[in-house]
Amino acid sequence: MRACWLVTMLGMILVGLFFLEGCGLSGWAIRKWGEPQYQSYQIDARNLAVFTHPRQRFDYTAQGIDAALSLAGDRAASTDRPLIVFIHGRGKHPEKAFGDDPETGLDILVQMRTRYSAEVLMVHWPSWLDVMGYPSLNAREAGPHLQLLFERLYHFRDTGGAAGTRPLTLFVHSMGNQLLSSYMEDYPGNAHGRQPLFETLILNAPDVDLEDHGQWVERIDFVGRIFILLNTDKDRLLQLSSYLWQKPRLGRQLHHADHRPEPLAKNADYVDLVHLGVNHDYFYGETLPPSLVEFYRRAISTSADPLGTPGLSAGDRDRLHLLRAPN
Repeated sequence: MRACWLVTMLGMILVGLFFLEGCGLSGWAIRKWGEPQYQSYQIDARNLAVFTHPRQRFDYTAQGIDAALSLAGDRAASTDRPLIVFIHGRGKHPEKAFGDDPETGLDILVQMRTRYSAEVLMVHWPSWLDVMGYPSLNAREAGPHLQLLFERLYHFRDTGGAAGTRPLTLFVHSMGNQLLSSYMEDYPGNAHGRQPLFETLILNAPDVDLEDHGQWVERIDFVGRIFILLNTDKDRLLQLSSYLWQKPRLGRQLHHADHRPEPLAKNADYVDLVHLGVNHDYFYGETLPPSLVEFYRRAISTSADPLGTPGLSAGDRDRLHLLRAPN
């Protein structure tokens, strides 16, 4: 009991220090908070899994992924819905995704299914060490294992009949983007000349380095369109990550500390949500701005151009857009 009390008190102190913006002690505290990131589970298929609604778990093997895709794909085809492959971020998953984590209290997968009229297959990786931990090594080691998932998805596209023709979105949230960036480090390119695997890729509040992000994003050739959703200078959770790494995060800013703008990826559209009052978990919650929900629906369903969403306007850089509540 005493140990639990001490951990709780330390967590409260660090959170309090975090909100003291500009305080040197704040930066020190956040870096101390992140020290357990150097732990690792030595990631392999035993640490990974795929989940579908309702709470069905499948092993991260060719057979398990095929079974999950068959189930979710058949549902998508029978209900005329698109299919989302969701890579979650840091947190107590899969409990967080199913609403079993008291800190979240929301069933994220159910919200995604109902709000965006889609079926969801969730890729689970070891995203939780403890309240003080930041599992970046886990994310990086899990990244290369996406190759198996993508190969099975290609197989599903080729052999899945009507289910395999449903619009397919890769939706990557927060630290989940570290899996994707790690995967891209050794990605050989589309050597077989295949058609894009995904119609849409959404990098949502990406907790990855801003610097040189365009180098790996521009190498992504297995999607039709890429949307990067961020909240400049307002994402509080990514402020925590910025303190930890002492580097700006892609999901929070597009410029460096010296105000130098970072080059944007030429194959992506950036959507800044700074005017919408949302924080980090943009895609779920009890209430969301209607214009944001409409943007996600368009991107996921491919029924209409997301860049035609009411409330979306051009930013001050090419390929940068601002999303507001429509007039």
